[in-house]
Amino acid sequence: MARYGVIVCPKCREHAQIIELAATKTIRCQKCSSKLPKQKLRLFFSSDELAEAISVRTQIQAKLHDKNVDMETVLNGAGIKNAFDDAQETELSMSNLVDNREKVKPKKSPRKIILELLRSNYGSMEIDMLKERAAEHGIEYEKFETMLERMLDSGEIYSPSVKMVQLV
Repeated sequence: MARYGVIVCPKCREHAQIIELAATKTIRCQKCSSKLPKQKLRLFFSSDELAEAISVRTQIQAKLHDKNVDMETVLNGAGIKNAFDDAQETELSMSNLVDNREKVKPKKSPRKIILELLRSNYGSMEIDMLKERAAEHGIEYEKFETMLERMLDSGEIYSPSVKMVQLV
């Protein structure tokens, strides 16, 4: 008989899914498509019954998306007993699902962000304002300075005055 587990993707933290515990070594998140090594995943619930795993997954998914859903109604309406009435291998609590990660660094390169900021301001901007806007996009001060120097050296931008930069 297969044993089922309920996990939450540690990458996107937006999707709970059911896995077979005896299955492959890696699992792919159904939402963000991240490859997840099974041995490093946190198992929130496990059962021999698929219906129980579905019940718990539904509860977790509803909590992840902060829906005001009465879980007893969901469980009773589906004809599934509340899996939390029994002792489980792992305890489910929302404190386990809190996202404690730092803010994600920008997916675009600092160079592209700087170029987009300049384009959005008609091709020119004061360096201080550009630095502030770049910081809003997650570019650190040192990285901004380095990238600005590289872009000036490569000729992508130029400085018509001491405090201004423009696209070429």
